[in-house]
Amino acid sequence: MKRAHRSHRPASLSHEAAPSAAASTRRQLLICLLLLFIFCSGLVAGMSLGRYRTIQAIRARVDRALAGDRDIVAQMVMRRLDRALDLDQAQHEAIAPIVSNAVTKVGRLRSRILPDYLALLDQTADAIAIHLDPSQQTRLRRLRQTIAGGLRPSSFPAEDGGPDRESAHHQN
Repeated sequence: MKRAHRSHRPASLSHEAAPSAAASTRRQLLICLLLLFIFCSGLVAGMSLGRYRTIQAIRARVDRALAGDRDIVAQMVMRRLDRALDLDQAQHEAIAPIVSNAVTKVGRLRSRILPDYLALLDQTADAIAIHLDPSQQTRLRRLRQTIAGGLRPSSFPAEDGGPDRESAHHQN
C-alpha cells in the first residue's frame, strides 16, 4: 500500500509554521487592543478637556457675578428664563429690562444687609469655636472663610457714592 501524500515541506518547517501563525494572530490582536486603548484614552482626554473648559467658563462667569458685574448676572438670569420658558424675541426684549432692574435692586439690598450678615456669621463662628478643640477651631476658620469668601464686602464696589461696604462692616 502506498502511503498518503506528504507535504513537500520538511517536517521541521511545517511544525514551525503553525506557531508562527498563532504568534502573528496574537500580535495582531495585541495591536488592535493597543489601538483601541489609545483611541479610548484620546476620547476620555478630549471629553475631560471639554468638561474642564466648560467648568472654567462657568467659574469665570460666577466670579464676575460675585465681583458685582450686574450685566453678567442679568445675562445668566435671562438665559435661564429663555430656556425654561422658551421666550420669543419680543418677550425676551420686554423682560430683559425688568430683570436688569431687579438685579440692580438685589445688589443694593445685598450691599445694605451684607455687613450685618457678615457680623452675624462672625458671631456664630465665635460662639461655636468655644466648644471646639484647637484643630477643630482651625477647620472652622477655614470653613468660615470658604462660606464668606465670595461675600466679602471688598469684592463689591461701593454704589451710588455711598460708604464702602468694608468700612461699614468694620463699624458694626
